[in-house]
Amino acid sequence: MDKSDHVVSAALVSMIELYKRGGHSGEIVKKSISELQEKLMSSKDGFVQYQVLLILFELKKSDPMSCLKLLY
Repeated sequence: MDKSDHVVSAALVSMIELYKRGGHSGEIVKKSISELQEKLMSSKDGFVQYQVLLILFELKKSDPMSCLKLLY
């Protein structure tokens, strides 16, 4: 991920759209979970954190325990 919050925000919007398409596109997003979690913790921009949380929630919404771990 880039250091600029504007670039990261644009990439996150693209990732959300890719995940919604499903199939191979969704698999690409799933491979970047560790990068997303790192960006969630390191970003100071609240909007970027919100976008990362949206993606991570979509990826983990079928597992309630994973959703709880996102909050802690």
